[in-house]
Amino acid sequence: MENKEISSGKITLNYGLIISVLVILLTLLLYVFDLSLNKYLDSLNYIILLLGIIWGIKTYRDKYLNGYITYGKSFSTGFIIGLYASIIFGIFSFIFYKFLGADIILQILERSEEAAIERMPDISDEQLEITMSFTKKFTSPVMLAVSNFVLFTFFSAIFSLFVSIFIKKEDNSIDNNIQ
Repeated sequence: MENKEISSGKITLNYGLIISVLVILLTLLLYVFDLSLNKYLDSLNYIILLLGIIWGIKTYRDKYLNGYITYGKSFSTGFIIGLYASIIFGIFSFIFYKFLGADIILQILERSEEAAIERMPDISDEQLEITMSFTKKFTSPVMLAVSNFVLFTFFSAIFSLFVSIFIKKEDNSIDNNIQ
């Protein structure tokens, strides 16, 4: 009886959903407690992403591939898990910033203006206005959602590359070498 490899599609979608639900819950929790702009707590999103990718790849390897997975399969599984999470989190980010997070966008703009004045104390009002109009373009709900998607996808690739080094486990048995 031949051992058939099970597709990773369902696994990647399930773990992508789990990661995105956890990240969404964390985002909402930080918003409720007015901690959305805390950069240290915001990095918890990436820890959730990393742990979810590890968990998803290990589960796929151990449950469906008899404990063996190649580096390439491990990487692609982890990346697709992260890609699903990125898509879902990107959509959530747009909805969140469009309907709930307008006050966060205002706080970002205020902090940006303060930082510009602090960095360049002799900045003219005209230069500050140009800087702030540029900043406003990048803090729209669409741009924030796109940046969350891009960052999550980027870190999914980096995490998957790194994690796969340690999770890969190739089958070197004699049965596998005989055709």
